[in-house]
Amino acid sequence: MRPTPSLSRWIPAVALAAFAASSPAVAAVTQVTNTATITSTSPDPDPTSNTSTVATAVQAPIGAIPTVSGLGLVALAVLLVAGAWTVLRRRMARA
Repeated sequence: MRPTPSLSRWIPAVALAAFAASSPAVAAVTQVTNTATITSTSPDPDPTSNTSTVATAVQAPIGAIPTVSGLGLVALAVLLVAGAWTVLRRRMARA
């Protein structure tokens, strides 16, 4: 029989969450509120301490993430190949 896991009342539990705004309505949110409630089958001398609520401020996004277009990727590939070809030619000339 496995023992039931338990937390000491002095050891905090941590949960991490990540959110992504997918619409303008969600992007306008400035605060997220999380509530956690713990229950137990053992007697609790203070059941009012079993719930905790935390409000977290949400920062507005900085802006769009810069990306490279398809043409930009082609240009980058051409430059990389040209650079590699130049290095290869110089090594062959030294040999």
